Amino acid sequence: MMQIGADVVARQVTTNVGELAAGSVTALVGAPFLIGLARRTSESSTTNEAIGSLKSDRTLPRKEFYLPYSGLIAIVIIGLIVALFLGVALGQIRFSLFEMLQALQGNAFSQQVLFDLRLSRVLVAMLAGASLSISGLILQGVVRNPLASPEIIGITSGAGLFALIVLILIPNAPISLIPIAAMFGAFVTFAIVYLVAWQDGFAPGKLALVGIAVSAFCTAGINLLVVSARLQVAQALVWLSGSTYARSWDELGQLIIFPVVLLPIAWIAARWLDLMALGDDLPRLLGVRLQQARLILMSIAVMLAAATVATVGTLGFVGLIAPHEIRLLVDNHHRHLIPLSALLGAILVVVADTIGRVILAP
Repeated sequence: MMQIGADVVARQVTTNVGELAAGSVTALVGAPFLIGLARRTSESSTTNEAIGSLKSDRTLPRKEFYLPYSGLIAIVIIGLIVALFLGVALGQIRFSLFEMLQALQGNAFSQQVLFDLRLSRVLVAMLAGASLSISGLILQGVVRNPLASPEIIGITSGAGLFALIVLILIPNAPISLIPIAAMFGAFVTFAIVYLVAWQDGFAPGKLALVGIAVSAFCTAGINLLVVSARLQVAQALVWLSGSTYARSWDELGQLIIFPVVLLPIAWIAARWLDLMALGDDLPRLLGVRLQQARLILMSIAVMLAAATVATVGTLGFVGLIAPHEIRLLVDNHHRHLIPLSALLGAILVVVADTIGRVILAP
């Protein structure tokens, strides 16, 4: 849902190279959010130390709103529908609901703008936001670190590095090779981080540190390629910022299989995340094969993030923001968190894309 929102927002701002990328809008939102999260975490840690670690009921994050879960689901779904409508209706050419209904009756130009240019793009943003949000939620649960996200663990930068290698060093390569390279890069980066972090078992804290290091290494490689790109630098920077620009039904077909297949699996496996939050001993006592469960969950997170990067580029902050916002509204049961996080992530990117496309149009 946040992804749809970000996509809608980003399409509203026109720059000298076109519109403002959705990734730029999510970064504008994400940076202040990250600062606020750091302050909240610091204050919470100080308070928890004073209260004492045994009083766990007081260390849980306080919910800002108290609504039934079904009510929250309904509200967020309505928000997603509104974001989708605005994403399709707004732009340099704006459509009312009546004009959109008329377009269904045969106006060829309106049909092309609404369905070939905007609807496919908005749906790509929706799926990308949902995928990144769930990827971040899973990583935060597995690593037990509130700052974990695809970009922090190195998945995003790894995918971006390999895609950029193809984009710049093999300029005559078919465009279909870029998503394949991004997917391959994400899995290579994940494998490196996971293997380095493995030392007589999986260490969540170590994985986060290794992920940051690998992410920095890949980012340095990206910067080196961008500097040496010269004529290709503009294209490279647009892709690296994360953009839904010109995404068509082909890209939608490429992306849709991953969230459709993996999100239900993530919901089924959510019980593992609930147990992991209680430490390593309890899951083992209950018969959970902890290392296998972690590997399965992280593979889901990597595939969702890699598919998104392969389709819209290195879109940041969505996997960090959406899960934390949802945790302020509901309990910490992941079967409650996963649907709401997916919806909110879709909204974020659709709204961001709309802002980037509309706010300074034409």
